[in-house]
Amino acid sequence: MAPGTWDRFVAAHPQAHILQTSPWGELKAAFGWEVERVALVDGGRIVAGAQVLYRRLLAGLACLAYVPRGPLVDWGEEGIVATLM
Repeated sequence: MAPGTWDRFVAAHPQAHILQTSPWGELKAAFGWEVERVALVDGGRIVAGAQVLYRRLLAGLACLAYVPRGPLVDWGEEGIVATLM
């Protein structure tokens, strides 16, 4: 997903946090983290998503996945939450 598209979603979300923005992901990537943005799209609109940071551990034998201050989802929408998870 294009960083601009993602950042517009984050900025408009009620639970928006800087740790879910693409600049934060770029900063973490500079320190060895892999970044992936996952979005649930309905009718061309992002309805939920998460910026996931991955870090390889133990010489690549394990991987840590971290979603700082996310996911961004309306927790009252059980169907959306279930689909995202």
